[in-house]
Amino acid sequence: MVHQYKLNGYNIVLDICSGSVHVVDEVAYDVIALFPEKTPDEIVADMMAKYGHREDVTEADLRDGYEIIKEVSIRTGKPVLYTSGKKEFLDKFLAEGHDPKYIGTPIAIDTYMQRDWDSWVKGL
Repeated sequence: MVHQYKLNGYNIVLDICSGSVHVVDEVAYDVIALFPEKTPDEIVADMMAKYGHREDVTEADLRDGYEIIKEVSIRTGKPVLYTSGKKEFLDKFLAEGHDPKYIGTPIAIDTYMQRDWDSWVKGL
């Protein structure tokens, strides 16, 4: 079981089963909150709508994410269903020959929303 809350500007996630406490960024916090009720495709679509304007996801992030997801999959026995990223990064990543068992279905994503999220929702 996982509990989430925000405190003093921190996004905190508690894994009750292991006793772990995690401080995560906004994207991870929102993804975790959507897992019980949405499909992976819906989560990707929601996150791209909300955070697609951000340029802070790089090729290195994709590699780091793969290693983290692989380790979690091994430890939990849960399969990896999808890997997503900007097309140019995803194509290069897939060409490197990583174990497909830890990639799942690749989903290339594009940035459609150029405005920052705060001004978008406030109608500025």
